[in-house]
Amino acid sequence: MAVMLQPTRASFLSKQKSECCSLDVRLCKRRTFKRSRSMTAPVRTNAKARATEVDVAIIGGGPGGLAAAAAVTSAFGNTLRVQVYESQKSYQPQGSVIALAVNCQNALEAIHPSLLSRFTKQGILIHEQIHCDITGKVVRATENSDQAISELEQKYRKRPVAIGWHECRQLLFDQLPPGTVEFDKQMTHYEEDDKGIVLHFDRGQPAVHAKVLVGADGYFSKVRAQCLDDGPPTFNESVLWRARVGWQEGMPGGNSVVKYTLPGMHMWSPAAESRGALVMPMGTMESTRDKGWTWILMAPMADVEKAGVHFDPNARTAKAIQGDTASRSALENALKVFRDFPPALMNIVRTTDPSTVTQHGLYMRDLSHIHIDAKQTHSEASGTTHHT
Repeated sequence: MAVMLQPTRASFLSKQKSECCSLDVRLCKRRTFKRSRSMTAPVRTNAKARATEVDVAIIGGGPGGLAAAAAVTSAFGNTLRVQVYESQKSYQPQGSVIALAVNCQNALEAIHPSLLSRFTKQGILIHEQIHCDITGKVVRATENSDQAISELEQKYRKRPVAIGWHECRQLLFDQLPPGTVEFDKQMTHYEEDDKGIVLHFDRGQPAVHAKVLVGADGYFSKVRAQCLDDGPPTFNESVLWRARVGWQEGMPGGNSVVKYTLPGMHMWSPAAESRGALVMPMGTMESTRDKGWTWILMAPMADVEKAGVHFDPNARTAKAIQGDTASRSALENALKVFRDFPPALMNIVRTTDPSTVTQHGLYMRDLSHIHIDAKQTHSEASGTTHHT
């Protein structure tokens, strides 16, 4: 069975600005698991021991892949062998901020109540939004209504909080038994055999047999490409830069967000019509408290090209996404595209550690043409596909 856990749109397109995923499923081989009533933690394995046969293989060790692993291990206990394969060599503080809306918190609580409590403990509540034009002049300031937040708490027993993307990933990672995540593992393709699915990795690393394959490997998912064969995502002609920073002069005090946009522009529209910027605090952990703020820049492709910056929307390597940190390319690109923005903002950008800067395009997928029947089965005897 191959399962696609794939973001259908970026987090900033949601009105709640919460990251969400849809589950696209295609049954390559029908496998049945006996659900365990046990909610005990899986057996803690030696981190150096590498399984070549697993029940559930998850490609991608970001928040989506880790949440899937945490959900399976919580539901099935130690009756299933779950392994996550991450292409990066290690986790480093990167990314920006995630707003945990009510539905997101419900999902975390469903995985395990203690997981939600750890997230909300680290998250912060945004109190104010300061709207500026691209010269830095304050146009208006809006406060989050205490009454609206109280109504949310009364209705759902939850309030929206903001937490760092890296912290989100780390908290989910900490929820898993040691050794669940294998780093430096880049899947190239998979095959089906009589036992299920065979995963192949680059550099001649040993193949892995799995009964269920979960793809949570991003915009240009190799699992999705092979499982659904629906082509690459659509580039929405917008480029973003994100980074983590510590508080410094020019930033607001307290839990306030500062936005720099043209009048009437909505920064997180599917295709940006003009450039925009945002500076805001985020929830952190003790180890990352010195970088508890983030900045986000967004520009239409036309402005990127006008600034003389080359961006390939089809590039799929980590270097293309993160930029070449050795030459500060991602940071330098941001400085070129936004060179005329307010000095208070650009001084923050200019002094950012280039290794924390992420540069990527904004992509979307049209799912209207995809029809997936969760009851579709494959008959091993006849080799035919049935729909019930």
